[in-house]
Amino acid sequence: MSQEKSLFSYYNFTGREIEKYSNVSTILQSLTEEEIKKRVDQVKQLKLPKESKRLVSKYERVGRRSDFIWKWTYLLNSKLTLSSVPPKIKKEVLTTKLSTIIINALVDDIADEKKDKEMWMSSFKIFFDQKKDIKSLKKFTKEKADYLEVIKNLKEFLYNSVNQYPNYNRFEEVFNYDYRQFFNATLYGYLTNKNLEITNLEEERNYSSANMQIMVLLTIDLMASKSVKDVEIGATRELFWKIQRMGRIGNSLTTLEREIDEGDFSSEVFAYMLSEGVLSVNDLKPERKEFIINKIEKSNVKKSMLIEWNDIFESTKKYKEKISFFNVDEVLDGTKELLINHLCSKGFK
Repeated sequence: MSQEKSLFSYYNFTGREIEKYSNVSTILQSLTEEEIKKRVDQVKQLKLPKESKRLVSKYERVGRRSDFIWKWTYLLNSKLTLSSVPPKIKKEVLTTKLSTIIINALVDDIADEKKDKEMWMSSFKIFFDQKKDIKSLKKFTKEKADYLEVIKNLKEFLYNSVNQYPNYNRFEEVFNYDYRQFFNATLYGYLTNKNLEITNLEEERNYSSANMQIMVLLTIDLMASKSVKDVEIGATRELFWKIQRMGRIGNSLTTLEREIDEGDFSSEVFAYMLSEGVLSVNDLKPERKEFIINKIEKSNVKKSMLIEWNDIFESTKKYKEKISFFNVDEVLDGTKELLINHLCSKGFK
């Protein structure tokens, strides 16, 4: 069986659906075994800039993820960064973005893997209650305090960086708001894992997409842009809200096995399976991994999510007529690349 046919089969796309949902179908058709290998190798062979590697080394003192994820996000951010960001500072902006992605992973792992509410509260204070953040570290074991100290160092790097951008003052409050939404998403993940019975598809879709930090990354771009048109900011945020949702879909489809191993059932895939009555709360246990995966494979959840991605992407094309201060076509190409690279990197991040 060809790679093309196997991907259509894996996502349960029929002949009629292949024709109807052309945005997704074109992507699935392009992902031959050779293309997937080429893209994975491209990520593995990427050499991060010196300052980015320094940030990764901070993470490696306390975190366990491989450097594939940092190279992967750096590469994708380079394709989603607004063309309004001056080329001479784009490399610097990409490093700034990498710092927030590393923070994302650290805080997300506190909520979903460690399931440590006290650590999560301290990470939140590091961002939003500076008078208490240092004091709050003293109550932890050295291992936990070191972990939180890395978040603190990365946060200081992040804010020192964005503070230098020409539109920082203009978007500071928006940036802090976007960051609060990220923290809210990770807290929701913690709550659903602790109380699986509250899991539902509607809340999962509305709250958890902010975990992707696409809105945070957009605001970094707006702060770094040489010029921004006020009348187009609302449409720009609307566009990136849709891209954030599409990013969440790609991530949810490709990190399932790792999440089951970690006992993390905050993905909307599980919410979908519960809502359809295919799985019960009692099924959501790491030791039932094979059973869970089998049920997911036989369901329409993956197809439904890709159809949603297709429909959202189709709706983004109208923004080419609403936005002029950056190249929307480049962003939409980057959005397709985001899904492609999610699908290619299954099992690597």
